[in-house]
Parts: sequence; structure tokens; C-alpha cells
Amino acid sequence: VLKLVSISALNGTVPVSVIKDSAFPYSRIRLTTVYVNANNEELIYLIGLDDEKLTVSDFSTATAGEKALVFSFMGKETTVRVMVNGIENLSVVPGTLQTVIGIGQTLETGELRIRVQYTDGTYTYVDTTSIYLSIGAIDTSAEGTKILKIKYQETELDVEILVKNVSVSQDNMIFGVTMPDSLVARDAYKN
Repeated sequence: VLKLVSISALNGTVPVSVIKDSAFPYSRIRLTTVYVNANNEELIYLIGLDDEKLTVSDFSTATAGEKALVFSFMGKETTVRVMVNGIENLSVVPGTLQTVIGIGQTLETGELRIRVQYTDGTYTYVDTTSIYLSIGAIDTSAEGTKILKIKYQETELDVEILVKNVSVSQDNMIFGVTMPDSLVARDAYKN
């Protein structure tokens, strides 16, 4: 006759932290069950979440903070603490967004990359292919400082874009390039 003594989460199968609103990796979780037999010898077995005698508490990554994940198996329980990390801040990766454009020009955001800093100090980069990234529009019909609204998940970032008159005579220009942080034009040398 086997008697269940304890259960515990197998090291490395339950994440210590996850990102807010991400899918929780339930399929990786394994539990260790410790039994003793009639000779008082310990027997250790691994079980997965598919065991019909195992129940797992509800766990949501919808809000940030420390959460408890409780496993119950044949009258024994174990609790694992998991940190759900929220976004601390967003920033534009330098050189990926024009911050000065000419009147009437379209703000190009195809190369935009955002650094997402999480509350645990980790970070990741996202680009315009992310379904969670939204980029507002600005009016370039008049000069002035405009605010471009960028949103990733629930966190917003305001970026100042300077719209200015950049009319330059084509006769005196070798090239004109809109750089990420300034407008550059070079006059042609005259004979």
C-alpha cells in the first residue's frame, strides 16, 4: 500500500516570471509526488497536468504582480509564486523614427522599433509588425511641434515630431536627405 506524503513542482517547469497578457506555459509543468510504501521507503513519481486527480488554481496574466499557482493532488497541496511583469516604460530606438520632417511630408514609421522595459528590469524590442503596437497620426500641414502617440499593449508613449518648412531651391542642391534627427541639405559649388 502506497501513501502519498507530499507534492511539489519540479524545478524549472514552472516559470518564476511571465509577461503580462502572455500565454502561461502550462504544458511544461510537472509535479513530483512522494509516496512511502509499507516498508517506509520513499517512491518518487512525476505527474503532468493531464492527471485527472490533479487540480490547478485559476491563473491569469491579465494584471501585473505576484500570483499564487496552487496545485492539489489527492489531498495534498503545493503553491508556487509567479511574478507577472507589467510594462514599466517604452522608448523609441534611436535612428528608427524621423523626429524632424517637412511641411506636407508623410511621417515614415516602417522602420520604427520600440524598446519595451518590463517591471523586472528585462526588456524586448518590438517593431511595426507587432499586433499590439499602434501608431497615431500627426498633421504635417503646418509648422510646429506635433505629438505622435505610440501605444504598445496598454502603455502609451508620446514622441515630439518637429514639422518645419524645408523648401530648398533644386538649383542649389546636390542632395537633400531627411535624417532621423535633422534635415540635411548641401549647396552646390558655383564656378
